[in-house]
Amino acid sequence: MTERLITSLTNDTIKAVRALHMRKEREATGRFLAEGLKFIGEALDQGRAPVMLLVGQDARPHPLLDRAKAETLKAGGQIIVVTHAILEKISRRDNPQTVLGVFEQVYTPLDAIQPDAKPCWVALEQVRDPGNLGTIIRTADSAGCGGVILIGDCVDPFSVEAVRATMGSVFAVTISKASREEFLAWRASMAGQRDRHPPRRDARLSRQPCAPSRHHHDGQ
Repeated sequence: MTERLITSLTNDTIKAVRALHMRKEREATGRFLAEGLKFIGEALDQGRAPVMLLVGQDARPHPLLDRAKAETLKAGGQIIVVTHAILEKISRRDNPQTVLGVFEQVYTPLDAIQPDAKPCWVALEQVRDPGNLGTIIRTADSAGCGGVILIGDCVDPFSVEAVRATMGSVFAVTISKASREEFLAWRASMAGQRDRHPPRRDARLSRQPCAPSRHHHDGQ
């Protein structure tokens, strides 16, 4: 069977998806929720297929939906058809998207980042507002930055609110996290490498690893 129908709000699978609104559950499972066919398409374009595709019974036929179903199955994921009421509960919205996806989180280890690979990187310390973080990730993507490094106690970039604000850039941008001490040590080591291998005199772009930017906002 390629698709299965769930109509009960108390179904264990539905409860597990709804629980992804909680950071504790996202950290325990390593998964997150993305809403809307456009988001799903952005993920597919980056080679990221959902581990679970939830499709509303009233979802209209669309070539991108057909692609999402095919790539989900090819990657070993599940396709679940659900009622409008279930979509409302999962999204916590009265007018929910008709297609949702559950994805694996991807963090890039700090020591795997090479600053010279891109003209700039964004480092953020203690960002508190998920909407602001999502907007920064989207802006970093538009500006061609290499990625976003989260320092210290930052809001979860894979929260539903942050993911919504990225408008799909969460799938395109490298995301890393580190303590302040880890970041400063990494930055110093990168600076040492450049001292041993100075850039050409005609280089026009500075590839200095960025210093952390502090953001203190209220929010969850």
